[in-house]
Amino acid sequence: MQEALTNTLKHARATAVTVRLRYAPQAVTVTVTDDGRAASAAPGPAASPAGPTPLAGPASSGPGAGHGITGMRERVAALGGSLTAGPTGEGFTVHAVIPVAGS
Repeated sequence: MQEALTNTLKHARATAVTVRLRYAPQAVTVTVTDDGRAASAAPGPAASPAGPTPLAGPASSGPGAGHGITGMRERVAALGGSLTAGPTGEGFTVHAVIPVAGS
C-alpha cells in the first residue's frame, strides 16, 4: 500500500492518514484512509455513499506495470485479490483484500 500513501502525499493535501492491516486465515486486508481532497485525488468512478467502488479500466502493458490506482489494482489482481478505491465523505480510501496462499 506504499502507492496509496504516496498518492496521499502527492495529491490529497491530507492532515491525517490511517493504515489498517488485518490478517485472517483466508486473506490479508489492508485499508488506507486519508482526510484529504477526495474529489481530485484520483480519476475514475466515484464511490457510492456505501463506500468505495471497484476500479475498472484498461490494463497497462502488464500486471503491475502501471502507476497509481491502476497499478495497485493490477498488482492486487495478480495475487488473486481485489482492490477498491474512492472518495468516502471527507477523504479517500484504498481497500485491498489479498488471499493467503494455500487457503
